[in-house]
Amino acid sequence: MYISGALQGEEIKTGNELINNDFESAAYWLEQAAKAGENYAYTHLASLYVIRNKTDQDMNLASQNLILAADAEQPDAFLGMALFELHGLASSADYKLARTWLDLYARTVIPAGSNEAAWLLATSPNEDFRAPGQALEYINLLNVDAAGPASIMYLDTVAAVYAANGNFNQAVAFQTQAIAGLKKQEPAIYQDNIQGFRERMNFYQNNKFWIDALPDNYLQQRFADMKDEIYNRQLRAIIMETQ
Repeated sequence: MYISGALQGEEIKTGNELINNDFESAAYWLEQAAKAGENYAYTHLASLYVIRNKTDQDMNLASQNLILAADAEQPDAFLGMALFELHGLASSADYKLARTWLDLYARTVIPAGSNEAAWLLATSPNEDFRAPGQALEYINLLNVDAAGPASIMYLDTVAAVYAANGNFNQAVAFQTQAIAGLKKQEPAIYQDNIQGFRERMNFYQNNKFWIDALPDNYLQQRFADMKDEIYNRQLRAIIMETQ
């Protein structure tokens, strides 16, 4: 049921033909999957409502599904709830509650969730939400010695967290490692990130912390990524079961 609902919520191109999504069918099958115990389907369905976002009702339904998913301890829903509280969707903003949900996400989805939470808390332009001290709690959960691009992004986050806490010497040290590691990555990864890495280094060298203003389409894009992550995770699980 989940896979059927997930696919009907997408636009699929077959050859030169684009098959539009069937939102109502997708919502029906995802809801049935969730009621049958596939609780991650609630988060996927919430993501579809956020992406569509035609009316306030969409955000209310997204919130209801996120609450059901969070009650079922679905880690993706912890992030979704944090973002809803941060942006005041379906209710007024509650920054303390947003940080609480983000803490659950950071400590459950290690290290990717820890990294995302630390970055948001350290670099948010919203002074009422930003919490550098809380972000500092998560950097020990990041595997900066991991192989590949992930470790470089973790180093970049650690540097931002130290800068947000006023420790600019440590920020420069970790950003130096991040830039050195980035130079060893594939050219495309290097080109996509080097400008931002260098800009942040310049800030830290001048005793300034980094502020990362989220783009206007951040919510839709993050929830789109979230549903894709859920779908790919479940598809991998199905493949593993059949091998």
